[in-house]
Amino acid sequence: MTTFQIAATILFIGLVYFFIGQNSARQLQSSITTKMHSRHHYYGFFAAFMACLPAYALLIVMAIGDDIVFRSLSTSFIPDAVLQMQISTKL
Repeated sequence: MTTFQIAATILFIGLVYFFIGQNSARQLQSSITTKMHSRHHYYGFFAAFMACLPAYALLIVMAIGDDIVFRSLSTSFIPDAVLQMQISTKL
């Protein structure tokens, strides 16, 4: 999967959690007699943020770090003679 597809999937999961949080706040409001502190969609936004923010943070770290990690791993498999030859041709 590409980074865009993963980001779109995370956004979809956040949207699902938004509606779950909003509907649970509405059901709770209808079952109690007191007034809730915030509006229904605020509870939905909180659920969506709690679902999306850690996933997006991890996605950003992986998008930045995977190139660095894979480059270092791939150069560790190249023989030293080839690396020395590559360095000498650059000079």
